[in-house]
Amino acid sequence: MSVLSNGPTLSFPEDTLPPERDYESRHALFKSINAWAETRGYAFTTGRSTKERSGKLTITYTCDRSCHSPDISKERHRKTTTRGTGCKFSVLAKESLDKSAWSLKHRLDKQFSLHNHMPSKHPSAHPVHRRLSTTDANKVSALSNAGVSPKDIRTFLHQNSDSLATQQDIYNQIAVAKREIFEGQSNINALASQMEKDGFCCRIQLAQDNRVTAVFFAHPDSLSYLKAYPDVLLLDCTYKTNKYKMPLLDIIGVDACQRSFCIAFAFLSGEAELDYSWALEHLSAMYRTCKARLPSVVLTDRCLACINAVAIHFPSAHSILCLWHANKAVLQHCQPAFMLASSVSSSELQTNNWKEFYQSWYSIIASPTEEVYKLVLTFGYFPQVLTFN
Repeated sequence: MSVLSNGPTLSFPEDTLPPERDYESRHALFKSINAWAETRGYAFTTGRSTKERSGKLTITYTCDRSCHSPDISKERHRKTTTRGTGCKFSVLAKESLDKSAWSLKHRLDKQFSLHNHMPSKHPSAHPVHRRLSTTDANKVSALSNAGVSPKDIRTFLHQNSDSLATQQDIYNQIAVAKREIFEGQSNINALASQMEKDGFCCRIQLAQDNRVTAVFFAHPDSLSYLKAYPDVLLLDCTYKTNKYKMPLLDIIGVDACQRSFCIAFAFLSGEAELDYSWALEHLSAMYRTCKARLPSVVLTDRCLACINAVAIHFPSAHSILCLWHANKAVLQHCQPAFMLASSVSSSELQTNNWKEFYQSWYSIIASPTEEVYKLVLTFGYFPQVLTFN
């Protein structure tokens, strides 16, 4: 049994120290002693290294709880915790003179063969035992790039390998893989480099403090499709697409079969006229670059900032309101008014009045020509239930 110098007995086995023997490499030695420690409730980490005059290297492998707990009397910037107990348990790895092998040696002082803590109940308590193999790390990177969630990656590893990785280990490995892809660049610079490499049309707006305030990008295939169908342009912002809460401006086209296709996208810092103007300026330049004629019709919702920006950068285009947004507005603002029109009206009457109103509305907006539109206004009627302001 391992015994502390002050008396208490710990439940470590008698053979806590790994046996002294020779190894063909430093890696093989470290792997072997941690395999020994894993079944005995502790783990080794690399401690101090010293080089002798002969050039031989001696490495001290210590218990992974060898670090000391922070001094609670000192003010610290980060409120972190540690598993460290100041454990002195350690062994020595000595390199051979010809550097062809490594030998494991026990330290003579008895304090280096005793732990000052209880053994762990499971190997996953030690980061060294949870360390991903090269194969598992590559799997994590591949699955993450394929869009698999971290919790599903962890489940896959536990079912298909002997990995003890926790959820945080998976997150850490994904972060490592991303840093390798970024090649030392910031996220946005890495994005711009990747888009440029893939042939995207990409523009980035920076503030005075070099903070990114807007990003405009378009896929190269979208440009060729735009050249064939440049006449109709739809603009709309969507929300909750990213953690920075930047509105995403979707720029959509329509082909000859009335199918929509993506032309470009823009992350904006807001929905002011200047924000839309910046995006549409680059969109207009993109039209000129791919030698496409400017759009004849631009559809938007009733965002005045967007409408004003369209008038500046596409002055020859007819700016009209999107029918889908118009219908949504009618449903949102008119239908509740019909349902609350009169306390004496029956529910069935209110429903019928609403249906009649909505059918008349749909007849108006579905008018194929101006003449038909005038006829519908002349001979169509609306229920005289409400007076709308």
